[in-house]
Amino acid sequence: MTVVAFSPDRPPVSVSESEFDAIRAALHAALARLDDLAANARPVPPPSPAGAPVLLTVEEAARLLRISRTVLYDLIGDGEIPAVRIGRLRRLRLADVETFAERRVEPGGGNRAA
Repeated sequence: MTVVAFSPDRPPVSVSESEFDAIRAALHAALARLDDLAANARPVPPPSPAGAPVLLTVEEAARLLRISRTVLYDLIGDGEIPAVRIGRLRRLRLADVETFAERRVEPGGGNRAA
């Protein structure tokens, strides 16, 4: 019988030699698999905020900004907000849409006296 302590916060556990060998073999196999995975790992791009897509359609960006698609196309044409062309389609980076909106914030919250 072998006594193995898994944690200083818990009492030791008694296991037989064959159980101990099985646990050790499983642990070595798991560590070898992790080594293989780490050696072949590819970098993962950072997640976009709250699962939002990185590239937005014109319609999605217009909805976020609460403006019409036509107004957004005008802003793109005037160079006020950058867009990416993919064939005939235009896409806007979420970061660019957020930056545009932040630049438009008026001091004092934009409230005017009546």
